[in-house]
Amino acid sequence: QHRSAHLKEFLARDICYFLCHTMVSSKALHVPVLNCLKRFLEKILPTCAEYFRPYLNFLTSSLLSVYDHNTSEKVTLKTIHVLRLIVVDHQALFGDAIGKLNHFPEDEAFKELRAALKQHKEQSLDKLTLAEDISRMIQLPSLKFEELTTMRSMLASRKDELRAICEELQASDGFSENCSQNALLRLINVLVNEIRTSSTDKHRIEALCCLGEIGPVDLSTMLLRSDAQQEIYKTSSTAEEAEEHLVQVMIVELNQLVVSRNVLVAEQAAIVCCHVLQIGRYRALANNLRTLVPYMVMAEKDGRIFGTGTSGKLNLSDALNAAANYESFVRVLVGMLLEFLQDKALKSLAEVELAFAAKLIPLLVQIVLSLHDKKLNEDVGNF
Repeated sequence: QHRSAHLKEFLARDICYFLCHTMVSSKALHVPVLNCLKRFLEKILPTCAEYFRPYLNFLTSSLLSVYDHNTSEKVTLKTIHVLRLIVVDHQALFGDAIGKLNHFPEDEAFKELRAALKQHKEQSLDKLTLAEDISRMIQLPSLKFEELTTMRSMLASRKDELRAICEELQASDGFSENCSQNALLRLINVLVNEIRTSSTDKHRIEALCCLGEIGPVDLSTMLLRSDAQQEIYKTSSTAEEAEEHLVQVMIVELNQLVVSRNVLVAEQAAIVCCHVLQIGRYRALANNLRTLVPYMVMAEKDGRIFGTGTSGKLNLSDALNAAANYESFVRVLVGMLLEFLQDKALKSLAEVELAFAAKLIPLLVQIVLSLHDKKLNEDVGNF
């Protein structure tokens, strides 16, 4: 029974991300995907709504992206119809998840949806804190103008909560895990990225206004790189301990990569999940990530995911000579480490997902150092 529930949760997330990625990536498939979503919401959703709620914001954001980038009347009408199924027809099924949705555009076509969402938010007993609201919005694949406007309004009207978040940040110890989890710093990172990458002045100005509402911030406490989450690299006395620490970090990353929009990344991440979760002691590390349970399909076995190199030499300094830029340096370096540790599955994923590869490097170096081999230690030291 528990495994059945885990499978439902896995399927709900997988279906949502697959349909959303397909819909956003291909205009030619807008109509088929919208038809599929309509049937799913009408026929299947009532049996699994509880598993679908966490991804409701991602789904509605993807639907709005389709609406914004398609001029076909047929597509816009179908998009509105699917959104109506979510916000109006299935409001009772989704419960408080409806209140966590962002505001809809001011177009006349969204009038009913805006009214229904506003009414639900006003009646909801489960009010989100500002930090929760910020975290909810920055998890979206992109921020539309209306969402930036909503963010600006929240920051302007909830100054007491904003000051409390700033005080929490001030009390933290600089570049630490506390900083990487702070909602305000993550928001600043998103806003800076919107300003740098947006193609419209209106969008950039609204993002700047949001930064203006936040006000002056002590830059010495800011962690602006969301993909550079600080990890506590504890010293491990054995290679087994170092490997287990790597797996702890890696499992969290894999849980997101298996639903990546990049099909090749998702495919390789799924292979690595099966590869890692066949080890009995690592399955326990994934127990709190129920969406990974279906990847535990191979017969459980003891042991480790890594071997040891046959040559006994790494020559990491060669990576500096072989690399032409940062990306090639990361790929060459992580490739050398994983070849030494004899893990082809992990190497294949690292080759197609740069951020994942960069996060692996210090953890892999720890494993090498924990082998307590004098020549290997000298090679790492020289590098």
